Amino acid sequence: MPTMKLKPIPISILTALFVALCAFHPRIARAQDEVSPDFFYDSLSPYGEWVDVGDYGPCWHPAGVDENWAPYTDGYWAYTDAGWTWVSYEDFGGVVYHYGRWMRVDGEGWCWKPGYEWAPAWVSWRRNEEYIGWAPLPPEARWRGDIGFSVWVDSEFDIGPGYYSFCRFRDFGAPVLRPVIIDPAQNFVLIGKTRNITNMTYTNFGGARVIFNGGPNFAALRGVTAHPIPALTLVQNSHFDPAQLHGPGAGRLIASRTAGNQLIVAAPLVAAPADPNFLKGKTTKVIAAGKVTKGWSGVKDPAAAQQLRQQIQAQTKGVMPETAHARPVAAAELKLVPAHAHTVAADPAVVAKPAVVPAAVVPHVNPPKENPAFVEKPEIHKPTAPAPREAITQPQPHVVPREAPHSFPPTPAPANNVKKGNAPPPGKDKDKDKKDKDRPGN
Repeated sequence: MPTMKLKPIPISILTALFVALCAFHPRIARAQDEVSPDFFYDSLSPYGEWVDVGDYGPCWHPAGVDENWAPYTDGYWAYTDAGWTWVSYEDFGGVVYHYGRWMRVDGEGWCWKPGYEWAPAWVSWRRNEEYIGWAPLPPEARWRGDIGFSVWVDSEFDIGPGYYSFCRFRDFGAPVLRPVIIDPAQNFVLIGKTRNITNMTYTNFGGARVIFNGGPNFAALRGVTAHPIPALTLVQNSHFDPAQLHGPGAGRLIASRTAGNQLIVAAPLVAAPADPNFLKGKTTKVIAAGKVTKGWSGVKDPAAAQQLRQQIQAQTKGVMPETAHARPVAAAELKLVPAHAHTVAADPAVVAKPAVVPAAVVPHVNPPKENPAFVEKPEIHKPTAPAPREAITQPQPHVVPREAPHSFPPTPAPANNVKKGNAPPPGKDKDKDKKDKDRPGN
């Protein structure tokens, strides 16, 4: 019986089939070359300056922000299949809120130190029955995939009140969070009355390992916020030409954007430099060591600061990274993320920025006298070792009708000169928002 010879399939047909398959399944991983660490310098230089900070080395400081500005304030939180993901209105937000860590430096303000692992956000979370807060993780918080980050981050990395931004539960879904963030003078009180709920670990994302940013319970939280919290499908785009990341418009190429219910983020695989000081020659000035505050400079009474540190440690019962690993992501944490596209989400890349956005109007109440004035300017698991992260391709446009989710209409971003609102300390708010009926939990 003669043998039938099969003709080889032309490369053009194979390529077409692969492209079609990627369009059908947008999360198929493809090999991607690493981007040079110069990516950070090229992307951020138009929006600030590079400085040499004491023991921390080259860091980036944003330009044109006011003295009350802080990271993770000019934007909003979206819930995705990678957990709580920060969506920034700032041109530099596509880099500094998904890579690296932040520190506050006396006389300089907030500075960002490069890091080479992508995450939906690098923050610590706190909450009680009325308030929720988040703080940028400092450079000391080095990522270990086998441990993750858990409720011990505040005590382990000495994160003080000045790093936190707090808001009421009902305000957490605001399209622009900065106007509803509570006066930092209240943070000393709020830290003592909240507990840490941080949980960052790896999760399986379209065939690759991606960091999941767990914090407040989305299922419970979305039922009590004044604005609906957007639930979006995350799409990582790692395919672009780094040579384009030059000049004032570079941030738009790396900014997060929405397409229907998809949140598309730039997530290149950035190579760590062989020489950690490779940016030293590009810094504009040197800042002396000992200037990093860790959020404690506003606590004027050393005894009160020590008492609060002990209280933070007691809240987590003395657990440490080696004894309390981040827990695995539960299926319930992902079931509310939409699977198909709709067209109601706001795209921060196209939202116009007005000169002024009114701050929240709430009465000012001084901190209780028994606490010092705080005036900072602004179950245990052991995860398995993570597999190497692979790049995720950006999907082709594909819209599938589905039932209407919570709408999230476009809302302008605030100008940099908007100051944070004031709020009464915990326990003084007469409007409980029916918290006994629908109380969020973790």
